[in-house]
Amino acid sequence: MPRRAGVLSAVSDIGTVLCDPVEYHAQPAEIWTDDIEHVRLQNDLQLRHATRFVFSKSGDFSLANQVLDVYPQVGDPNRKRTRS
Repeated sequence: MPRRAGVLSAVSDIGTVLCDPVEYHAQPAEIWTDDIEHVRLQNDLQLRHATRFVFSKSGDFSLANQVLDVYPQVGDPNRKRTRS
């Protein structure tokens, strides 16, 4: 079963993230917060470590574009990744 991280966001009441249980086995099954800075940090980390797709309920990919501006290598599907 995929692990989930639920966070309150600035634009909606709740967000759900499904994570590969093999890749994210060390993470807790659920995380809840109402700290907007923590939400932004988690969104940034999720974008930087995405392995295939990025989804947006609202179609707003501005954060993804900002991450690509700062870390263009994350847009390369063949980039080297670290393994734990």
